[in-house]
Amino acid sequence: MAHEKTFVIVGGGSSGWMTAAFLTSVFENTPHKFVLVESSEVPSIGVGEATVHSIRGFLAACKIEEGRFLLESAGTFKHGILFKDWNQVPEGATIGNQFFHSFEQYPQIAPEHMASHWINATLGGKNTERYDRWSGVQSILAAGGKCPKTWQDTAYQAPVPYSYHLDANKFAHFLKEVATARGVQHHVKHILDIKQDDRGNITSLVLEGGESIDGDFFFDCTGFASVLSRKLGATFKDMRYLLSCDRAVTIRVPFADENHAPRPYTTATARDIGWTFEIDLQARQGIGLVYSSDHAGAEEAERAIRRDFPQIPDDAELNHLRMQVGRLDRAWNKNCLALGLAAGFIEPLESTGLYMVETALRLFVDYLDLEVRETALSNRFNDIFNDLFDEAADFVFLHYYLSNRQDTPFWQDDRYNKQCPEQLRALLDLWEHKIPTDTDPTNQHLIFQSPSYAAILYGMGHLPKHVPQSVAHIPPEKSMEHLAQLQRIQKAAITSSPIHEEFLQKYTATFR
Repeated sequence: MAHEKTFVIVGGGSSGWMTAAFLTSVFENTPHKFVLVESSEVPSIGVGEATVHSIRGFLAACKIEEGRFLLESAGTFKHGILFKDWNQVPEGATIGNQFFHSFEQYPQIAPEHMASHWINATLGGKNTERYDRWSGVQSILAAGGKCPKTWQDTAYQAPVPYSYHLDANKFAHFLKEVATARGVQHHVKHILDIKQDDRGNITSLVLEGGESIDGDFFFDCTGFASVLSRKLGATFKDMRYLLSCDRAVTIRVPFADENHAPRPYTTATARDIGWTFEIDLQARQGIGLVYSSDHAGAEEAERAIRRDFPQIPDDAELNHLRMQVGRLDRAWNKNCLALGLAAGFIEPLESTGLYMVETALRLFVDYLDLEVRETALSNRFNDIFNDLFDEAADFVFLHYYLSNRQDTPFWQDDRYNKQCPEQLRALLDLWEHKIPTDTDPTNQHLIFQSPSYAAILYGMGHLPKHVPQSVAHIPPEKSMEHLAQLQRIQKAAITSSPIHEEFLQKYTATFR
């Protein structure tokens, strides 16, 4: 029988309450105790409204009903991300400017990868369709406002992988209700002191009023402040040498039209000083401009987002965020694990914020031994987590590196004054001759698989120098026949898939 342990979570918000909900599920029917301490003086940042498809498994592991989650977090479904204006292309061009990054794997239509057939038909002068029209059904479903699930699908299941958009504050509040109902002790008090033993491990927290909370393991969910981790001497790896965007201005606005149907995808549009996001929830939009403080100040950024989105009321107060781009050298340090913004941050271009929380928690449970403190376990955890984080940073950097925009100082700096990471450079050299496949990377710990790299490469018009050898013997016309076959599948998917908004209303009705 496991000896009773006390897990102490410091900080609320999405990361804190995700931790509480997950641990109480994983350690169900054990004698362990769970405590969450948050300060009323520290407001939640409330970012991270878009997710990636692995969150479905996380929510299922937390034993949360999908319909209730969608209702309580004002959630919508997400097929992927629509990118706009990340390249400058000739007028009338259909490839390179607008593209869609879905969650799908390569479709199994032909013996060869459909990506190879797209290249064959495109270089052969027969194809003018965007790559994402060849890469599966999701971009078609998204454009048609269709739901990824069908009426027959059970919770967290669908014919295609999908994720969600969610209201981060409502999501955290919902998880708080889940966790406290499972017995998590909740303290809303400021921490005055952090006590450590002679080896540096945290032993207790001293709260305002003199109360002391003892613990065996602590979770740092204190945002960019990284209160516990900094007490333990963790160092921060600044990554602005790679990613320039370190500021954001955001606002939540109701739909201008009460009949507006929420779109089942995120929109990321390149702008003069950065990029904007649009995220549709059930009754409102989340809008934001992510930018570089090297190229714009807060006032200029606010003028820019108001210009890009005239529906923002003149008297509306916008939220200005400062972001620390990079990560800790050791997210797991002694008996403390940093999560969320406390562990590190990458601009939200590919919705990796909450993914890093859920992945860290899964890894933590896998590498945890409550009976001994074995540094080999935490060392391995940190190696894997750092690999995942760095690969995500490289993937986001790829969007800027491949862009041919040079119309403003921001785009000139990001394209020409940034050095491509060595591992990414080696992959790009390979992909001048072949399509991305999962055997290409030497790093086995990846967030983004080869279809994701293909989506960005080909979406931005970066094709191999020659037709891949696997299809070089095939006439381009034959490749077009495979597209026609896929289009028939796409048409059937559109016909059988429910309308996104209609499905949401009926799916959540049971929990209203």
